[in-house]
Amino acid sequence: MSDEKKNQPESTPSKPGAGTESIRKQVARAMAPLFPMGQIVATRGFLALCEEHQANMREAGIEFLLDHSLGKWGELCDDDIYANQEALRNGGRVLSKYRFHGTPLYVITEADRTATTILLCDEY
Repeated sequence: MSDEKKNQPESTPSKPGAGTESIRKQVARAMAPLFPMGQIVATRGFLALCEEHQANMREAGIEFLLDHSLGKWGELCDDDIYANQEALRNGGRVLSKYRFHGTPLYVITEADRTATTILLCDEY
């Protein structure tokens, strides 16, 4: 056997895409929202903040909404994190807190899961 062949990794026969399905399932599971968010709305304050920073409101909000739906609650205290965990089990309101250009904001999903609102903390 030549040195060239010795140093090449052995190939193992496999079906095309083998393992791809399990990776897809893992990604889908990791990206699956923990709860329905209902209609997505934003307040005038959030819109004004986006305009002030020349940001597209939808693009600006999507990261917050994604994190919120995945249980990445942002800057919450331990009591609020616990309340969210209970809300996921028992159907209560879900709250997240983030910052956009230094301005604190909330993302709140109603207990009945009909709506999720992005709003500035001082609008609450």
